[in-house]
Amino acid sequence: MKIGSFLAGGLIAVACSALTPALAQNIGKGEVLAEQRCARCHGIKPGQKSKHGLAPTFPKIASRYSVWGLQEALAEGIVVGHADMPRFVFSPEEINDLLAFMDTFSRKKGSSQ
Repeated sequence: MKIGSFLAGGLIAVACSALTPALAQNIGKGEVLAEQRCARCHGIKPGQKSKHGLAPTFPKIASRYSVWGLQEALAEGIVVGHADMPRFVFSPEEINDLLAFMDTFSRKKGSSQ
């Protein structure tokens, strides 16, 4: 019984460690994407203010909403209430990367997909 529990625990640890670098890579790619496409208006990190008065910061968005709820809007081209926001269309991989980065600011950890 102890050997079975030990093996199961080991397999879980190996599976989790295998996912960690991929998730870290997604978060890193998402941060670069946010810097390239979003940072000219949005504060994308804690302590940063948004450069545009109507653009909420990423930490504020993540604290108020499940960022994964933005998948469809990002896929279709996010459109908001102020006219000067550019219309962005992201690939599925870019969406997952960007949302993985934004999810690092969520109050509820484990809110990922």
